[in-house]
Amino acid sequence: MKTKILIGVLCIAVVLARTGVAGAQAPSASKLQLPSGETVWDLSGDWDALVEHYAPFQAYGTHTNVIRITQTGNAFSGIRLRDQLPPLIGRAGGPSVRGELDQNGFKRVEMFAGSGSPVPCRGEISEDGKKIVLDDKWMVKVTLTRPGDSDKIKALLLRPAGWKADWSLRGGYDKGEGEWIFEARGDKVVVKIQNFTRRTTCERDVTLTSDGVKFDGCYDVDITLRFDPNDLDYPLKGKSLSGTEYKGKAK
Repeated sequence: MKTKILIGVLCIAVVLARTGVAGAQAPSASKLQLPSGETVWDLSGDWDALVEHYAPFQAYGTHTNVIRITQTGNAFSGIRLRDQLPPLIGRAGGPSVRGELDQNGFKRVEMFAGSGSPVPCRGEISEDGKKIVLDDKWMVKVTLTRPGDSDKIKALLLRPAGWKADWSLRGGYDKGEGEWIFEARGDKVVVKIQNFTRRTTCERDVTLTSDGVKFDGCYDVDITLRFDPNDLDYPLKGKSLSGTEYKGKAK
Protein backbone atom coordinates (compact mmCIF):
# COMPACT_ATOMS: atom_id res chain seq x y z
CA MET A 1 0.00 0.00 0.00
CA LYS A 2 1.26 3.38 -0.91
CA THR A 3 2.79 5.18 2.06
CA LYS A 4 1.19 8.49 2.88
CA ILE A 5 3.54 11.42 2.93
CA LEU A 6 2.17 14.13 5.13
CA ILE A 7 4.04 17.25 4.21
CA GLY A 8 3.60 20.82 3.11
CA VAL A 9 4.65 24.37 3.52
CA LEU A 10 2.27 27.20 4.18
CA CYS A 11 1.62 29.91 6.67
CA ILE A 12 -1.54 30.78 8.53
CA ALA A 13 -2.84 34.21 9.43
CA VAL A 14 -1.76 35.57 12.79
CA VAL A 15 -5.40 35.61 13.81
CA LEU A 16 -6.77 32.24 12.72
CA ALA A 17 -10.17 31.15 13.98
CA ARG A 18 -10.55 30.10 17.62
CA THR A 19 -12.64 27.04 16.82
CA GLY A 20 -12.13 23.27 16.86
CA VAL A 21 -10.82 21.01 14.17
CA ALA A 22 -13.59 19.81 11.89
CA GLY A 23 -13.94 16.76 9.72
CA ALA A 24 -11.75 17.19 6.68
CA GLN A 25 -11.17 16.02 3.15
CA ALA A 26 -8.72 13.18 2.54
CA PRO A 27 -5.27 14.66 1.94
CA SER A 28 -3.09 14.12 -1.05
CA ALA A 29 -0.19 11.72 -0.58
CA SER A 30 2.23 12.34 -3.39
CA LYS A 31 4.58 14.63 -5.24
CA LEU A 32 4.02 16.33 -8.56
CA GLN A 33 6.44 16.37 -11.47
CA LEU A 34 6.47 19.73 -13.23
CA PRO A 35 6.98 20.13 -16.99
CA SER A 36 10.56 21.20 -16.20
CA GLY A 37 11.18 17.79 -14.63
CA GLU A 38 11.38 19.24 -11.12
CA THR A 39 9.42 17.38 -8.43
CA VAL A 40 7.48 19.25 -5.70
CA TRP A 41 5.13 18.26 -2.91
CA ASP A 42 1.39 18.05 -3.62
CA LEU A 43 -0.23 20.03 -0.80
CA SER A 44 -3.82 19.60 -2.02
CA GLY A 45 -6.36 18.80 0.67
CA ASP A 46 -7.14 19.81 4.24
CA TRP A 47 -4.61 20.55 6.98
CA ASP A 48 -5.14 20.87 10.72
CA ALA A 49 -3.57 24.08 11.99
CA LEU A 50 -2.43 24.51 15.59
CA VAL A 51 -1.84 28.21 16.27
CA GLU A 52 0.14 29.51 19.27
CA HIS A 53 0.37 33.25 19.82
CA TYR A 54 3.14 34.78 21.89
CA ALA A 55 4.00 38.23 23.20
CA PRO A 56 2.83 40.82 22.45
CA PHE A 57 -0.19 38.88 21.13
CA GLN A 58 -0.28 36.12 23.76
CA ALA A 59 -3.80 37.15 24.75
CA TYR A 60 -5.08 35.57 21.52
CA GLY A 61 -4.15 32.19 23.02
CA THR A 62 -3.70 28.76 21.48
CA HIS A 63 -6.33 27.47 19.08
CA THR A 64 -6.98 25.45 15.93
CA ASN A 65 -8.46 25.78 12.46
CA VAL A 66 -8.62 23.79 9.24
CA ILE A 67 -6.96 25.10 6.07
CA ARG A 68 -7.99 23.82 2.64
CA ILE A 69 -5.21 23.93 0.03
CA THR A 70 -5.57 23.87 -3.74
CA GLN A 71 -2.54 23.62 -6.00
CA THR A 72 -1.73 24.10 -9.67
CA GLY A 73 1.80 23.13 -10.63
CA ASN A 74 4.10 24.56 -7.99
CA ALA A 75 1.71 27.34 -6.96
CA PHE A 76 -0.67 26.81 -4.04
CA SER A 77 -3.23 28.79 -2.09
CA GLY A 78 -5.39 28.05 0.92
CA ILE A 79 -8.56 29.22 2.63
CA ARG A 80 -9.69 28.90 6.24
CA LEU A 81 -12.74 26.73 6.82
CA ARG A 82 -13.93 28.42 9.99
CA ASP A 83 -14.76 31.96 11.05
CA GLN A 84 -12.56 33.76 13.50
CA LEU A 85 -14.30 34.79 16.70
CA PRO A 86 -14.44 38.44 17.82
CA PRO A 87 -12.32 40.48 18.12
CA LEU A 88 -10.66 38.64 15.22
CA ILE A 89 -12.15 39.41 11.83
CA GLY A 90 -11.22 36.60 9.41
CA ARG A 91 -14.12 34.68 7.90
CA ALA A 92 -14.51 31.13 6.64
CA GLY A 93 -13.64 31.04 2.97
CA GLY A 94 -11.19 33.90 3.29
CA PRO A 95 -7.57 33.55 2.12
CA SER A 96 -5.07 32.20 4.61
CA VAL A 97 -1.98 31.27 2.60
CA ARG A 98 -0.33 31.31 -0.79
CA GLY A 99 3.08 30.46 -2.16
CA GLU A 100 5.27 28.54 -4.57
CA LEU A 101 7.17 25.27 -4.12
CA ASP A 102 10.47 23.98 -5.38
CA GLN A 103 12.29 20.67 -4.99
CA ASN A 104 13.74 21.77 -1.64
CA GLY A 105 10.33 22.52 -0.14
CA PHE A 106 9.17 26.02 -0.82
CA LYS A 107 10.31 28.98 -2.85
CA ARG A 108 8.15 31.54 -1.06
CA VAL A 109 5.27 31.52 1.43
CA GLU A 110 2.90 34.28 2.50
CA MET A 111 0.22 34.30 5.16
CA PHE A 112 -2.91 36.43 5.25
CA ALA A 113 -4.07 38.30 8.33
CA GLY A 114 -7.80 38.70 8.90
CA SER A 115 -7.62 42.05 7.11
CA GLY A 116 -6.44 40.28 3.95
CA SER A 117 -2.88 41.63 3.95
CA PRO A 118 -0.18 39.08 2.95
CA VAL A 119 2.86 38.68 5.21
CA PRO A 120 5.98 36.59 4.40
CA CYS A 121 6.89 33.84 6.87
CA ARG A 122 9.42 31.06 7.45
CA GLY A 123 8.81 27.33 7.82
CA GLU A 124 10.52 24.07 8.74
CA ILE A 125 9.58 20.56 7.63
CA SER A 126 10.29 17.53 9.82
CA GLU A 127 12.54 14.81 8.41
CA ASP A 128 9.70 12.31 8.29
CA GLY A 129 7.45 14.79 6.54
CA LYS A 130 4.70 14.61 9.14
CA LYS A 131 4.95 18.07 10.63
CA ILE A 132 5.49 21.64 9.46
CA VAL A 133 6.39 24.39 11.92
CA LEU A 134 5.86 27.98 10.81
CA ASP A 135 6.93 31.06 12.74
CA ASP A 136 6.86 34.74 11.86
CA LYS A 137 9.45 35.31 14.64
CA TRP A 138 7.23 38.03 16.05
CA MET A 139 3.83 36.95 17.30
CA VAL A 140 2.65 33.51 16.15
CA LYS A 141 3.86 29.95 15.69
CA VAL A 142 1.80 27.53 13.58
CA THR A 143 2.10 23.73 13.38
CA LEU A 144 0.41 21.92 10.49
CA THR A 145 -0.55 18.25 10.30
CA ARG A 146 -2.92 16.18 8.23
CA PRO A 147 -6.31 15.52 9.92
CA GLY A 148 -6.36 12.93 12.67
CA ASP A 149 -2.60 12.99 13.27
CA SER A 150 -1.61 13.01 16.94
CA ASP A 151 1.42 15.12 16.00
CA LYS A 152 -0.73 18.22 16.43
CA ILE A 153 -1.26 17.30 20.09
CA LYS A 154 2.46 16.65 20.52
CA ALA A 155 3.27 20.02 18.99
CA LEU A 156 0.80 21.68 21.34
CA LEU A 157 2.40 20.11 24.41
CA LEU A 158 6.06 20.74 23.61
CA ARG A 159 6.18 24.38 24.65
CA PRO A 160 9.61 25.26 26.07
CA ALA A 161 7.98 27.48 28.69
CA GLY A 162 5.64 24.69 29.75
CA TRP A 163 2.11 24.83 31.15
CA LYS A 164 0.58 26.30 34.30
CA ALA A 165 -1.27 23.40 35.95
CA ASP A 166 -4.24 23.96 38.30
CA TRP A 167 -5.79 21.09 40.24
CA SER A 168 -8.80 20.59 42.50
CA LEU A 169 -9.61 17.47 44.55
CA ARG A 170 -12.98 15.78 44.18
CA GLY A 171 -15.55 17.92 45.95
CA GLY A 172 -13.30 20.99 45.78
CA TYR A 173 -12.16 20.78 49.41
CA ASP A 174 -8.51 21.24 48.41
CA LYS A 175 -6.84 22.78 45.39
CA GLY A 176 -3.50 24.08 44.23
CA GLU A 177 -1.27 24.84 41.28
CA GLY A 178 1.86 23.60 39.64
CA GLU A 179 3.63 23.23 36.32
CA TRP A 180 3.91 20.70 33.47
CA ILE A 181 6.84 20.72 31.08
CA PHE A 182 6.56 18.17 28.26
CA GLU A 183 9.73 17.01 26.50
CA ALA A 184 10.44 14.70 23.56
CA ARG A 185 12.82 11.85 24.40
CA GLY A 186 13.46 9.96 21.20
CA ASP A 187 10.18 8.37 20.15
CA LYS A 188 8.43 9.08 23.43
CA VAL A 189 7.23 12.12 25.37
CA VAL A 190 7.73 12.69 29.10
CA VAL A 191 6.30 15.30 31.45
CA LYS A 192 8.18 17.00 34.29
CA ILE A 193 5.65 17.74 37.01
CA GLN A 194 5.99 20.33 39.75
CA ASN A 195 3.27 20.67 42.38
CA PHE A 196 3.97 24.05 43.94
CA THR A 197 1.28 23.63 46.60
CA ARG A 198 2.48 20.22 47.81
CA ARG A 199 6.16 20.91 47.01
CA THR A 200 6.64 17.73 45.03
CA THR A 201 8.35 17.03 41.71
CA CYS A 202 8.51 13.97 39.46
CA GLU A 203 8.81 12.82 35.86
CA ARG A 204 6.37 10.54 34.08
CA ASP A 205 5.94 8.97 30.63
CA VAL A 206 3.16 10.39 28.46
CA THR A 207 0.66 8.70 26.15
CA LEU A 208 -0.63 10.84 23.27
CA THR A 209 -4.25 10.41 22.14
CA SER A 210 -6.12 11.78 19.13
CA ASP A 211 -7.49 14.67 21.20
CA GLY A 212 -5.23 14.95 24.22
CA VAL A 213 -2.79 13.22 26.55
CA LYS A 214 -2.60 10.74 29.45
CA PHE A 215 -0.04 10.38 32.23
CA ASP A 216 0.28 9.61 35.94
CA GLY A 217 0.91 12.33 38.48
CA CYS A 218 3.42 12.27 41.34
CA TYR A 219 0.74 10.86 43.70
CA ASP A 220 -2.17 10.44 41.30
CA VAL A 221 -2.87 7.99 38.48
CA ASP A 222 -4.43 8.04 35.02
CA ILE A 223 -4.67 11.78 34.45
CA THR A 224 -6.54 12.23 31.15
CA LEU A 225 -6.49 15.67 29.53
CA ARG A 226 -8.31 16.75 26.38
CA PHE A 227 -7.59 19.75 24.20
CA ASP A 228 -10.47 22.25 24.05
CA PRO A 229 -9.75 24.69 21.18
CA ASN A 230 -12.58 27.00 22.24
CA ASP A 231 -11.02 27.75 25.64
CA LEU A 232 -8.23 30.27 25.14
CA ASP A 233 -7.34 30.40 28.84
CA TYR A 234 -7.19 26.69 29.73
CA PRO A 235 -7.25 24.59 26.53
CA LEU A 236 -6.13 21.43 28.42
CA LYS A 237 -8.72 20.04 30.81
CA GLY A 238 -9.56 16.71 32.40
CA LYS A 239 -9.41 14.56 35.52
CA SER A 240 -7.62 11.60 37.07
CA LEU A 241 -8.91 8.20 38.12
CA SER A 242 -9.43 9.55 41.64
CA GLY A 243 -11.64 12.37 40.36
CA THR A 244 -9.13 15.19 40.83
CA GLU A 245 -9.76 17.83 38.18
CA TYR A 246 -6.87 19.34 36.22
CA LYS A 247 -6.59 22.18 33.76
CA GLY A 248 -3.56 23.57 31.92
CA LYS A 249 -2.79 27.06 30.65
CA ALA A 250 0.05 27.80 28.23
CA LYS A 251 2.81 29.83 29.90
